[in-house]
Amino acid sequence: MAALSLVSRTLLRAVEPPGRHPSMRSAHLVVISPDDYGSNQRSLKSPTGWGRFTNSPRDADRPPHRLSVEPRLCGHLQSEQQHRRRGILQVGWILCFERTSFDIPKALSTSKPSPTRRMDECKQISSSSRVRYLCSCSSRNYVSEATAKADNLTFASANTFILRADYKTVISDSSSTGRNSVRIRTNAAYTTHAAVFDVEHMPQGCGTWPAIWETNESNWPAGGEVDIVEGVNNQGTDQITLHTNPGCTMPSSGRTQTGTVVGTDCDAEANGNAGCGVKSTVASSFGPSFNAAGGGWYAIERTNTFINVWFWTRDASNVPADVRAGGTSVNTGGWGTPTANFPNTDCNFPNFFDGNNIIINLTFCGSWAGQSSVYASSGCPSTCVDYVDQNPSAFQNAYFQFNSINIYT
Repeated sequence: MAALSLVSRTLLRAVEPPGRHPSMRSAHLVVISPDDYGSNQRSLKSPTGWGRFTNSPRDADRPPHRLSVEPRLCGHLQSEQQHRRRGILQVGWILCFERTSFDIPKALSTSKPSPTRRMDECKQISSSSRVRYLCSCSSRNYVSEATAKADNLTFASANTFILRADYKTVISDSSSTGRNSVRIRTNAAYTTHAAVFDVEHMPQGCGTWPAIWETNESNWPAGGEVDIVEGVNNQGTDQITLHTNPGCTMPSSGRTQTGTVVGTDCDAEANGNAGCGVKSTVASSFGPSFNAAGGGWYAIERTNTFINVWFWTRDASNVPADVRAGGTSVNTGGWGTPTANFPNTDCNFPNFFDGNNIIINLTFCGSWAGQSSVYASSGCPSTCVDYVDQNPSAFQNAYFQFNSINIYT
């Protein structure tokens, strides 16, 4: 696939505040609120913190159990050794539940361990004889479309769109939710396609974890995931990653790309869900350096035989004319060598990837940005959750600014 036609343009403009551009329509957009989050056997999520987790139908006759999480564990353990002493499998996660695999509860009703710690995600980790649930902590609260409009967290002009987090509110220690932020998702799901993101600015700051990605949330990880833009805590380069069911791997060498391989096993259950990643070698591909350079263009092409991701800086001389123009069609064959190339050498893409929605979000802390070793190595102060809660003015630059988003099939 090389020549593609435009099917969706600027899909994000439907969430501008009341009174701005009333003629714009809401096609291709849904704002995800906490109540919209589903759960499945592999990944159990509750963004508001202390919600209800539902397991697989085969456990429908099991009684519910309550989780007991030791408050001091969440976000405070400083070393891998401390984690290991407490029986925790992965740095940055806390062990919150464990039972034998033949007695998995159908539902778990969580109990709040501490007013200053909010559970971000619980993930089921299985072995041959036991099932463990691990939880991470975050300090963000995805709001509804109505709240995003009312608080001006999303707004648009004639040719730009802003998606941002709250930067005015100090979050109380007694609050059960973190800093308000917005997460959006396309209504449409895409298989073979190309998408071009003209990004002027991305969120920056300690504790930030912005992402532009594609997945089928109701069938993760079996339906695949592609992280097009992702990083934390002002890191200098973008990391592009695939996450899948077991059985999809990438070659460690011989790929036509400009980026550097940082992982070859795409299995979400392996290596702490690190996935098979490629790091950009362009210093201004992420964070403050990206913003200082005026942003640039990210693009993805997904076919049945490869997935490619490109990045061009704003002033690059090799930006393809059809990317820069954002026209009604593109020819990906003229885009040059991609930043990341994922071939089908050992991964049959139709078997590992569903039709995926495009998602754009900004979270804070969590299992990557908030992991104590990652956060500290970024030169960030205090602990992640405390810093994000207590320093709203630090997040004035925690926003996405898009000039356009064009999707081609």
